[in-house]
Amino acid sequence: SLVARAAAFVLLHRLSLLRLGPPGADRAVLFLAVAPMSLFLGVVYSESLFLAIAVGCFLAAERGRLGWAAALAGLALLTRPQGAALLPALLVFAWQRPERETRLGVLAVPVGLFLTYPLALWLWVGHPLAFLDAEDQWGRHLSRLGPLGGPLQAAADGDLVELAFAVGMTALAVVAWRRLGTAYGLYALGVLGLAMAVPSERLGGLYSFPRLSLVAFPCFMALATVVRERRQTVLLAAASAALLGVYVLRWALWYWVS
Repeated sequence: SLVARAAAFVLLHRLSLLRLGPPGADRAVLFLAVAPMSLFLGVVYSESLFLAIAVGCFLAAERGRLGWAAALAGLALLTRPQGAALLPALLVFAWQRPERETRLGVLAVPVGLFLTYPLALWLWVGHPLAFLDAEDQWGRHLSRLGPLGGPLQAAADGDLVELAFAVGMTALAVVAWRRLGTAYGLYALGVLGLAMAVPSERLGGLYSFPRLSLVAFPCFMALATVVRERRQTVLLAAASAALLGVYVLRWALWYWVS
């Protein structure tokens, strides 16, 4: 996890250089590094690995290497369900290239890589969709209201912290769409939407949403375009780091965090 986190920071900086320039790239990595839930990028969770792969996918696509981007999207799909959010972004990158008919064929690569997992499960345990059973243990089911399901349930349950995270990150995803491009906005909204569309009936509508939203890296890039002045950057980073310290302390004392 620590190695993947370091790789994610380096790749995010290189990607942000293309869109934001050196000062903006520094701020984007800083805001991600001190995000309140960034502690999960250094523990035994899959967020850091997924983040490194997802950022690498975008960097490869920005550099015109769609084959590598497609392969990385497939690895992301094998890491977390949120890898599906990379597919529409990859489609946008492919559509912007010449020879669109040929380029669009790269979407078959990530889908083909992902299908190796249910195939392996079918050969191993005779149940190709066994991974879906894990969600039932947490009471997670696709809401009929889609991405509105989680926030509405959280509002009804009084989960104001998670709801605030959802509103803030969604607003930054919209900013990312407008300032960074359609691919970035689609990916960010896709990551957040998937997390909000599968609420936990047993633990809360937006249970673990702050952690799941960590991989929406365009939101941190967008934040770097909103907060530009040095004083604002220091104040925001300090406040975020203070919250991170609180969450790390709670985590170390075996309290629930996210």
